[in-house]
Amino acid sequence: MPKYTYTPPTNRHFTLSELIAERDPIYDPWGEWTFDPERLVLHDEYGYEIDLETIKDNAELVDWVFHVAGKQMTPEKLGYFIIALRDILRPDEKDWKQTQDGQQHARAYANRVKDSRA
Repeated sequence: MPKYTYTPPTNRHFTLSELIAERDPIYDPWGEWTFDPERLVLHDEYGYEIDLETIKDNAELVDWVFHVAGKQMTPEKLGYFIIALRDILRPDEKDWKQTQDGQQHARAYANRVKDSRA
């Protein structure tokens, strides 16, 4: 099966809603960001890594968003980073609001990935 490729126009920025609608959740879930289920890190194609186990509360989650936003990257790449955090850590769910444990949620996501590949 061919890999899904979406190339947005270079002169237009996308909203998070548009990025979510345009992405292929199987072949291109988060643009240039990839989740490593063994190490529980989110990384880009240049090797920049975010250790999801270190995110212990909402403040640290927001800190990472602002930290990554300060890097030289496109708004689309930042949007995909936020979508990846949402998909992996699920900060809008009751579970996160009670535990706010990045390690627990990243490990649960890794298990879901492994189960889907089995």
